[in-house]
Amino acid sequence: MTKDVLITVHGVHVVDGVAQEPVDLTVRGRYYKQNGHHYFLYDEQLEGMDSPAHNRVKYTGDTLDVKKSGSVNSHMVFERGKMNVSDYNTVVGTLELGVEAKTLTIEEKDMKITVHVEYSLHAGGSKVQDSSLTISAVPYPIF
Repeated sequence: MTKDVLITVHGVHVVDGVAQEPVDLTVRGRYYKQNGHHYFLYDEQLEGMDSPAHNRVKYTGDTLDVKKSGSVNSHMVFERGKMNVSDYNTVVGTLELGVEAKTLTIEEKDMKITVHVEYSLHAGGSKVQDSSLTISAVPYPIF
């Protein structure tokens, strides 16, 4: 696949059994595969922030590693069946979040690559929500 891609991010969150408004983002970015690792690189303009967050998503076997830097700084690691705790730093403060991945898959099809993770998000020692995240990349420009 080419390095210049169109990246689509789709997130679904369920709090107390109630589905929240989905998070959808489609942006130009970069994708590459190196030493068996899949990388997605893209910028995201977050609501209420003046500058974008730079995202680096790395998929390796049973691990999804998501780093945000810029207006928000975080490093979240998703591993099947394991709780990983990290700090989520924003301009208004820091949250300690735990993520526990239930499923983590990758699908490579022709000119599209998709990573999907279902996970639980924890804060303050309690589960806050169940979530799913799907990140896809296709070559850019699309004709």
